[in-house]
Amino acid sequence: MTTTRATPRELCSARSAAEPPRPRRFALAAGVSRREAGFLAGMLALAAVIRIILAAHGWPYANSDEATIGLMVDDILRDAAHPAFTYGEHHVGALDAYLQAPAFLALGHTNLALHVTTTIQYLLFLLVLYAFTRAVFSPRVAVGALLLLAVGGELALLFSMRAGHHEQDTLLLGTLLLWLTFLRLRERGGSHPRRARALDAALGLTAGLALWSTILLVPFVAASALALGVTAYRRHIAARRLAPHLLLAVISGLIGLAPLLVVAIQTRGVVLTEVLRASGAAGSAPAPGGPLGPLAALGQQFAGTFIFGLPSLFGSRTLCGPDCPLWPSPLSNPSPADALRVALIGAAFSALFIVCWWLAARPLLRDLRRAIAHLRAARALPANPALVAKPDSASFLDDPRWWGRALLVLAVGWTVLQYAATRSSYANVDTAPRYVVGAFLAAPLIAAPLVAGASHTWAWLRSSAARHQIAAAPPRRVILTTALLLALCVVQFAGAVNAFQETADTARYGVPAGARETTLLTFLDTHHATRFYTTWWVCYRLMFAAGERATCYVVSDTDPFHEGHFNRVPAYADAVTSAPHPAYLFDLTTDEVDRRVPAQLAGLIAAHDPRFAGYTAATVGGYVVFYYAGP
Repeated sequence: MTTTRATPRELCSARSAAEPPRPRRFALAAGVSRREAGFLAGMLALAAVIRIILAAHGWPYANSDEATIGLMVDDILRDAAHPAFTYGEHHVGALDAYLQAPAFLALGHTNLALHVTTTIQYLLFLLVLYAFTRAVFSPRVAVGALLLLAVGGELALLFSMRAGHHEQDTLLLGTLLLWLTFLRLRERGGSHPRRARALDAALGLTAGLALWSTILLVPFVAASALALGVTAYRRHIAARRLAPHLLLAVISGLIGLAPLLVVAIQTRGVVLTEVLRASGAAGSAPAPGGPLGPLAALGQQFAGTFIFGLPSLFGSRTLCGPDCPLWPSPLSNPSPADALRVALIGAAFSALFIVCWWLAARPLLRDLRRAIAHLRAARALPANPALVAKPDSASFLDDPRWWGRALLVLAVGWTVLQYAATRSSYANVDTAPRYVVGAFLAAPLIAAPLVAGASHTWAWLRSSAARHQIAAAPPRRVILTTALLLALCVVQFAGAVNAFQETADTARYGVPAGARETTLLTFLDTHHATRFYTTWWVCYRLMFAAGERATCYVVSDTDPFHEGHFNRVPAYADAVTSAPHPAYLFDLTTDEVDRRVPAQLAGLIAAHDPRFAGYTAATVGGYVVFYYAGP
C-alpha cells in the first residue's frame, strides 16, 4: 500500500479551509478589501494634497469673515479669552476658533494655519460620509460620492477650505449626526449596553455642538430625533428602559450646548432672539410690494436657489466661465444672452439634483403610503383574519438602512427649502450659497443612480473585451448616467485647475498675505498710519495680515463719517477713534466702496478742512490712503 505525503501547499490549503478566516490587516471595517481601502486612502490623500498646495500659495485669501476667526484664535492663545460666539454674530458658535488653536501654535499666525485646520475637518467629513454611505447604500455608491466631493469645483474648494463661514461644521457635524443615528438604530436589544450608552452620549454631544455652532444644522438634528423617536415607539421600549438613555443623551447635549445656554442666561434671552432673527436671513433686497408681493418674493428666492445658489455648489460656475454673471439677483443686470446661459446651466444642475433626490425619496414615500393604507384598513376591519395574517406592513421602519436613506432625504431636502425660504437666496447670491452647503450631503443620492449606470457600462465593456467583439449595447439611460458621472468629475477637476491658476496672481494670493497687502502694510508702518477707517471687506483682513499691528474701524461704503454694519469688536473701534490722526484707506480694485467717498475726502483735504489739516493722499497697491503727514 502506497501512501502519499501532502505537499506544503496542500497542507496550508487544508489548514486554511478548517480554520475560520482571519480579518484582513488593512480592512477599515468588515468586508472592506485592501483595494477599497487603498482607493479610499488615495482619494483622501488627493483631496489633502490639492488643498494643502492651494493653502501654501495663499488660496483662498483670508477675507474679513475668515480673518475674524484668526483674530479670535489670537485672543484665545494670547489673552486666554473664551468667546462663546464669533465676534459680532450670536448665531455662529466659536467652535471653529478653538479648533484652529493647535494649528496656530504649530504654524503661526497665517492663513495657511487656518486652511490646514479646515482641510483636516473636510477630510474627516469625507471619511465619515464614506462610512455612512457604504453602510446605508453600497461600497460602489460610497466610491461615487467620494469621487464627486474629494476634489470639488471652485466653489466647493472655497467652502471646504475657508474658515469662519461654518461650512466645515455643517458638513462634519451634520454627517456625524446621521452616521451616529444609523449606528444607534442598529443597536437592538441589550446585548451591547456599553456601546449603546456610548452612542447615546456621542449623539447628544454632537447635537449640542451642532446647535451651538450654527442654526443651519437644525434639519439634521430634527431628522435624527425623528428617526430615534419613531424607532423607540416601534420597538415598544418601556419608559423605564428608555429614560436612562434619553437622560444620558440630554445631559450630553446640554454639555455641547453649554456656551449658548450660559450666554442666554447672562443676556436674559437676548442672544436667543438674535439667533431666531438670524434664521430669517432677510437679506439686503426688499421684497416686491403689492398683493402678489409675497408670491413674487418667493419666486425670486426659488429662482436664486435653483438657478444659481444650489447649482454653484456642484460646479455650474466653473461650467459657466469666469465672466458668469450673478443672476437672478439685484446685484447685476446681465444681458438676455448671459441670463439665458446662466439659467440653462443652473437648471441642468438643479434638475439632476431634484431628480436624484426624488429617486431616493419615492420608494420611501411608497413604503409609508402602503403602511398607512394597511393601518387604516386594519382599523376599519379589525376582525378581518386576512389582514391579521399579513406581516407588519411598517416593518421597514425597523430597518436602519431605510432610516439612513430617509435621514439623507429629509436633511438635504429641508436644508434646501430652508435656504429658499430666506431672502438672502435672492438678495446675496454672491455670498449666500454657503448657507446651503449642507446640500453637499446629497452626493450619495446623486451617486446612487449614476454609479448604477456606470457599473452596467463597465460590465458591458468587460464583456466586450472578453468576447473580443462588441456585446449588445446597454440601454440609453445607462449610457446617459455614465456620461453624467464622468461629466461631473470633469467639472470638479476643471474647478480645481481654475483655482490653481488663480494662485499665479501673487499680488492677491500669498502667505501670510498677498503682495498688495504686504506693500500696503509696510507703507502704513512707515507713515505711522496703522489706525485707520475703512470698509468691511478690507478691515479685519488687513488686521489679520498685519498680525494686529494695525487696527481698523468699519465705516459705511457710501459715507466715510458713518459707522458700518460690522464693527464686531468695540475695542478695535475705540483704538481708532481715540487715535490723534487716524488714516482712511479704501480698496479701489473692487466696487465695495462708492467712488464718491475717496473723492469726498480728497476734496476736504484740498479745501483745507481743519479735520484734515496735515493730511495727504497716496495710492499703494491699488489702495488709496489718506494719512497724516505732519503740519
